[in-house]
Amino acid sequence: MPPRCPRTPINNQQPPPLAHPPAKIPFRPSFTVAVNGQSQVFPENGPPPRFTVTPAEDLRIDVDVVVPAHHKVTALWLGISGVVMGPPSELHPILAHTREPLGPGAHRFRLQWTVPAGLRPGTLRYVTAAWDIPQGHIGQFVAQLTVRSP
Repeated sequence: MPPRCPRTPINNQQPPPLAHPPAKIPFRPSFTVAVNGQSQVFPENGPPPRFTVTPAEDLRIDVDVVVPAHHKVTALWLGISGVVMGPPSELHPILAHTREPLGPGAHRFRLQWTVPAGLRPGTLRYVTAAWDIPQGHIGQFVAQLTVRSP
């Protein structure tokens, strides 16, 4: 079992411990995200792509995941999160979860999400990926959603 470490709580709630990611991540899938047809590539070692959204807007989010040759992802979750990147329990809501491992190659996920009507301008939400590989659990923001005035 991997070692456990504390995480920063949100709203003063104490979350459950999260396993440390592997000391050296052997690989990362690559991600391309499109929101309502506007596509952006997630640059390697760069910030996640940014999209501007409106409260109550219905979003169609396409996430293309490429697993490198000779690797596999044993489980993948895609969802929306606030400021915490962690286990799938931190994704509200979870928009996709694989039932089978993902082998090398391209995989497309089509997600639907409605931006909550009460979010204030400037609020950030993230499209977040959490995945398991044989060496551990990893999470990553794959797109930033910034709320603008309606």
